[in-house]
Amino acid sequence: TVEFGTTPDNKYAVYVKQGSQTATMHLWQDANKTGVDGSGGKNTKDVLTHLQLEEVASVPVHLNSAGLATFVPAYDMVVPNDVEIYVASQYDTAHQRINLTQVQGNVIPADTPVLLYGHASTTIQLTYSDVEDGAPTVSVNAFRGSFTPSAVPAGQEGRVLTGGEFIKVDPSYVRGMRAFVSAAPSAGTRTALAFPGVTAVESVKTASEAEAPIYDLSGRRVTKPVAGQIYVQNGKKFLQR
Repeated sequence: TVEFGTTPDNKYAVYVKQGSQTATMHLWQDANKTGVDGSGGKNTKDVLTHLQLEEVASVPVHLNSAGLATFVPAYDMVVPNDVEIYVASQYDTAHQRINLTQVQGNVIPADTPVLLYGHASTTIQLTYSDVEDGAPTVSVNAFRGSFTPSAVPAGQEGRVLTGGEFIKVDPSYVRGMRAFVSAAPSAGTRTALAFPGVTAVESVKTASEAEAPIYDLSGRRVTKPVAGQIYVQNGKKFLQR
């Protein structure tokens, strides 16, 4: 989080915050004579810091090796057509599972923590929505988080996305633009994701079930399933654990 000083004494101070920690950068009054487009005269004085702000048309988000990422936008944002948006309909602490519901369309509502699913190990570009009232309404969402750092509620523990599941974290703050879940402390440290119509790998299978071929979502046969990826076996989708 970046904040600018407002009083005359700290007018040219910039505060960079991460959780409860704050760093201060001081700007001299003539440190910003050169515009973002390069116009204006160069500053040749001994300047402490030169902070340059530039408007962007898109925001990059990296999908991990499981094709997943969490995100919380400050404004309504549009994801690529091949990316799915999910919210958490329930954080089932009894079974250490997050039940997911897909958000229809390709717009993330402002300040809504979501899970994104797409092609593994790729970086997607989110663009700002220019359609008024184009974002869907999300009434139930167990994900927490905001576009600014969020505090884990007192007496609870937070869990954030790591690979294809949510893992317990120690810090009392979660960085901005990142979704998390929280609940009373428990013995388990890992929480699975339950996609609609997708089951986790069963711990007990018959011999014929275990030997059935496994395919990825594009129809290619897979001999070594990767943890966190979704596959098809015996006509059913499952999340490899």
